[in-house]
Amino acid sequence: MQLNNSMGKVLQFPTRGDLGRQIQNEEERQRKVKEYQIDFCLTSSIELAYEVFDGMEARGLDLSKNKQLEIDMLMVCEAIKSAMLRSCDINHPLQAITSQIISKQEASLFKASYDQDQTEEEEDS
Repeated sequence: MQLNNSMGKVLQFPTRGDLGRQIQNEEERQRKVKEYQIDFCLTSSIELAYEVFDGMEARGLDLSKNKQLEIDMLMVCEAIKSAMLRSCDINHPLQAITSQIISKQEASLFKASYDQDQTEEEEDS
């Protein structure tokens, strides 16, 4: 009996050493979760900032006119990153600055307006 020699190569499944080390305790698990959250926030904040800038340009704003605008664009990116990290209970240097320049009352009014818009959008759909 002849075996089918045209099947190709057999895939090697990972061995125990290839799988990586298992998390040993709760402290290590929490550290890994924080590492993931930080990586996610750093990557996503940049993508979200680009979407904001694309939206601004789609509304007719020219973001290439003024070179000083680059500073504002980076600040927007950092603000998004700060908000994302704060939502994960992770500190960011901008959080101390925003706490000094934005009152809790202003923040509450903004959040209430946002919540109202979300409610209206849900009702419309």
